[in-house]
Amino acid sequence: MSKYISNWFNCLIMNKRRSPLVACFAMVIASLSFQVAGTLVNGDFESGNLSPWQQDNGMSFNDGFSVIDNGSSQVAQIQALADDGANGFTLFQDVSALINADSQLNLSFDWLFSGVDSGEFFVVNLFNGTDYFAADGSFGSLFLTETHGSGTVNMLLDFGLFPISTMWSLEFQLNTGFDFFDDSALVQIDNVSLVSNVVSEPPFYLTYLLALGMLCYFRINKIKGNRQLVVIQKTWALSTFKKIGN
Repeated sequence: MSKYISNWFNCLIMNKRRSPLVACFAMVIASLSFQVAGTLVNGDFESGNLSPWQQDNGMSFNDGFSVIDNGSSQVAQIQALADDGANGFTLFQDVSALINADSQLNLSFDWLFSGVDSGEFFVVNLFNGTDYFAADGSFGSLFLTETHGSGTVNMLLDFGLFPISTMWSLEFQLNTGFDFFDDSALVQIDNVSLVSNVVSEPPFYLTYLLALGMLCYFRINKIKGNRQLVVIQKTWALSTFKKIGN
């Protein structure tokens, strides 16, 4: 958001025919707040690869991770084979740069979970290197299902409720249950979005810019007003001389 406000403001400054009122209004908008927005990378997997997502296939020799075309878009797929046994396949990305103590994050993603074994489950975690957290900042998971199906998840994460940490990762994990010869299972993920909006106080110099803009505006209007008064006086004088001449 700050980038767009900045570009718009620069356009106003460079426009020689700008209205002082509009320029002043731009200063007001710019001084209200700065929106620092970040976003998770390659959440739609349209690049055709998993970078910069990282993978952990637990104790399996099976890679388990790929990007496939599901007929309408590219999606990330996590697949466990029948001989993987009890195992966890985790696709994760470091999101530490998006988060601070004042962050509010909107998390959304599309998911599909299929398989034939009742011991399988699909879980989404927020991990700080030590613990896993639920959306309300308590210990737990963001999302967990043992039911095969599909859907879309949307949730708000308020980091004012979370412990302070310098490390955070978003994790999608397929767990294959506890039987050694588990049946195969898979998870597909798409349109992963984690957007952080941080509202901070405007820098002190914007207050001075705002005051300067207001002074310039009133000064210009005063000059215009004086010029209009002079024109009116000249017009009146010219009209009076014409009447006297007649």
